[in-house]
Amino acid sequence: MNDENIIDIEIAIIGAGPAGIAAAIELSKLGHRDLIVFEREDEAGGTPRHCGHLGFGIFEFQRLLSGPDYSRKLAKKANDYQINIQLLSTLTKINDDVLVFSTPDGIKLYRAKRTILALGAREIPRPSQLVSGTRSPNIITTGALQRFVYLQKRAPFKKAVIVGSEIVSFSALMTARHAGIEVVAIIEK
Repeated sequence: MNDENIIDIEIAIIGAGPAGIAAAIELSKLGHRDLIVFEREDEAGGTPRHCGHLGFGIFEFQRLLSGPDYSRKLAKKANDYQINIQLLSTLTKINDDVLVFSTPDGIKLYRAKRTILALGAREIPRPSQLVSGTRSPNIITTGALQRFVYLQKRAPFKKAVIVGSEIVSFSALMTARHAGIEVVAIIEK
């Protein structure tokens, strides 16, 4: 790899959702200015951008916000701290100590002294929970439900059963109610 094409930085943060932005702001407060937050999407804010219901921001902003409002406030706060967020930058490979990104301007190479992976919350797949079989096409994740309802403005079904009773399950419940989907049960083991 040709070193002249590599940009050296102190800190790379992968992901401009709540965790990535919070890390960047805290590091900035501690005096770390040579950092870049890389985001694969076309705007910062992470998954809350898709969550049109209230339930975000109480700790950071002392008020309840919808997901999109929360994401916008986070992005503004990052801007206030002059955080460099590189949008449409997808990490494709870590080659030794070099981070390789695909961007609209082509491949970009960065060498960071420290890298933080703030990739967001992902729902646990069945195999890692030792649940066998294949998933029915009628079963979708909360994230997929939120994309259908808040981004595509459509309800993927009329009735639903929600499996689990953790916080993300209540997000699914609120999203379903927003879309007029009847939740017939919440099941918990």
